[in-house]
Amino acid sequence: MALGDEAGSWLELLRLDASPGISSERVPGFVAWNLSRGAAHPDPQESLRLRRLPFAEAVAEALSGAITDGPSVALLFCLAERARRGDLPSGLLELLRG
Repeated sequence: MALGDEAGSWLELLRLDASPGISSERVPGFVAWNLSRGAAHPDPQESLRLRRLPFAEAVAEALSGAITDGPSVALLFCLAERARRGDLPSGLLELLRG
């Protein structure tokens, strides 16, 4: 996925409590596929660094502690488990299994 890409398919996998007991904020976790190039329109103060890697490598980085963002780690683990169970749309399963 690149900055500005548009997804033809989305699936919400989870919702996390951001700060239980302190805030009612919920953090949703989505996976997107069937991507097409779109125009990027970042906010002027926005600074993003995108890195593309195979799904299995992303899960391995989450397991090793190289990826430390909590919601991202939870999303990767949820996606990996649902892929293991075959509990995802077939087109997405094919992409994840490479």
